[in-house]
Amino acid sequence: MARYIKDCDCAKIISEKFNIPLGDVSDVVYDISAADVVEVVRYEKCKYRTFNPESLQTKCMRRPYAPIYVEPNDFCSCGERNDI
Repeated sequence: MARYIKDCDCAKIISEKFNIPLGDVSDVVYDISAADVVEVVRYEKCKYRTFNPESLQTKCMRRPYAPIYVEPNDFCSCGERNDI
């Protein structure tokens, strides 16, 4: 998953860099709300993805009656990873 900043690491770095007591920095850092993050699935790993090697096209087949042409690096709105 992506890189996240740990509260304690952040507070320590700011404290050392700006010579502010760690307790003062910690109070401010801990009051900041955490980001609401969710791991995303890209089409290259989506369970509904199909790839045609002849045409080099990637399709989302979640709705087979209306396939969507996608790029492998696009985000899948279903978010269902292919665990194969």
